[in-house]
Amino acid sequence: MAGNERRAQAWLAAMRRRLPGTAALRLGSGLVLFAYATTHLLNHALGNISLGALQAGAEMKRAIWAGPIGLTALYGAIVLHVLLVVVKTLGRSSWRLPPWQIVQIVSGLAVPALLFPHILATRGAEELLGVEVGYRRLLTLVWPNGLLLQTLLISAVWVHGCVGIHAWLRLKPWYGRIAPILGWLAIALAVFSFTGFVSAARMVEAENDARRFVPLPALQWILRETSGLQLVSLLVGLALLLPPFARPFLRRLRAEFTVTYDGGRRVHGGYGQTLLDISRESGIAHASACGGRARCSTCRVQILSGLPKLSPPGGAETRLLDRIAAPPDVRLACQTRPMGDVTVRLLVGGSRIYDPATASDPYRWGVEREVAVMFADLRGFTRLTERRLAYDVVHLLNAYFERAAHVVAARGGQVDKFMGDGLMALFAIEEPIAAGSRHAVEAAVDLLDVISSLNAELEDELDEPLRVAIGLHCGPAILGRIGGGDAQAAFTALGDTVNTAARLEGVAKTANTAVCLSERLVTAAGLDAAAGKPLTAEIRGRQASVPVRLFADGAALKAALQPKTAAA
Repeated sequence: MAGNERRAQAWLAAMRRRLPGTAALRLGSGLVLFAYATTHLLNHALGNISLGALQAGAEMKRAIWAGPIGLTALYGAIVLHVLLVVVKTLGRSSWRLPPWQIVQIVSGLAVPALLFPHILATRGAEELLGVEVGYRRLLTLVWPNGLLLQTLLISAVWVHGCVGIHAWLRLKPWYGRIAPILGWLAIALAVFSFTGFVSAARMVEAENDARRFVPLPALQWILRETSGLQLVSLLVGLALLLPPFARPFLRRLRAEFTVTYDGGRRVHGGYGQTLLDISRESGIAHASACGGRARCSTCRVQILSGLPKLSPPGGAETRLLDRIAAPPDVRLACQTRPMGDVTVRLLVGGSRIYDPATASDPYRWGVEREVAVMFADLRGFTRLTERRLAYDVVHLLNAYFERAAHVVAARGGQVDKFMGDGLMALFAIEEPIAAGSRHAVEAAVDLLDVISSLNAELEDELDEPLRVAIGLHCGPAILGRIGGGDAQAAFTALGDTVNTAARLEGVAKTANTAVCLSERLVTAAGLDAAAGKPLTAEIRGRQASVPVRLFADGAALKAALQPKTAAA
């Protein structure tokens, strides 16, 4: 009997992981609405060309969204998104949130008060009164007295959607590279939409066609009903803002349960609040890089007592905790709702460690990502410095590092740091690991060419040619900004992948060869499987050995890249 019960619980837990959570449903419905808003703004932008282009765009938009599938998706997304946002907003316990979340919430709550009257004046008039309100009549209704409300509607919808898209993508490895482009495109589309709308309205006005006017009875109905709906929507939006202001005072009166933080501080909480809400409301610095969406683990806490008094983890929280191999007493504060007294320990510091001005930067908290890591070190450089003036040594190192940094950047990498006569570089920060690994190998080839060029240029000055040892490895690492005080925090990578890459550079030196690649990176980069000299390297600090490939020079490494190039 007990076995059957355990199997049933395991089955329910598995199903809970597979089912989309409210955050996923809110995101999915929001993406549908964002797609509609994009087509709508594109349609408005066609007004910069002509009324004919505007009408043609309207027909294309209608073909997408007016059919059974499009209409169901659109109105289903509106209903679902509004309901989920209302539930989320009512569930908030305070407005102590990052500024970008405040902007998203306020713009989102403003949309119904501006959008619902617009829908009633167009779709509602057509369905309820049988009066067709096409673009010409709509432009006549809005221009010029309703231009301000139209501008506010476009701004509120677009800002809300763009902030949501940014919050969704901000932790993606490739997003940083294209974010400025997407930002400028969003601004351009909003501007062209506004100018297109104004241009089209002026063209309709210049036509002076009596058919552009809505019949008087219908116009009176539209003005009366939209004013009433606008007022109701505005009052509902304001009402949704009030509970988070009132709850702290009510909780102080009721004191439903107590949360004790490691260190002794005790605060009161109320049923329905998450631990993250309680921390924010109480002014406790609590990390949350993703804004409380169960997409990072920076808000995680250890439950010191009261574990049975917490809400069970949902699918999104379970998947994330499984991914980081969290022990059973670790929970995500943004998803955990206490139902009684608990004692917790914050596992990631807040503003006790970081300046609040940088707290919204996800790299300040650390981001786990697969990267390719390069270590390169000049061989025999110490002997060379013993016979040269200090100025000459600095000049030579700067000449080498300047070219090396250019090589790394040209292949999409980033120099992490210079260390004496060596450097560390990262690849695949903003691209897939396969492409980043291949670019790292190409950078190694280019770096060996740099050494050859320097040797040719300095042949008369060097007692012996410059040589370099390069180690490359790929795998998961923690990317973050490390540092404090007056020194600017430096972007770097931490973890076993970095340590292994550094050891592989030592393996290359020991083997008296130019480059040592891990088999993992060889596979990720799609190199010739038979290229290089295979070796099993014993890495200090690791229990397991690492299979590697040794390459004597740049020509051998370049040859290993050829099969994939030929296939492309």
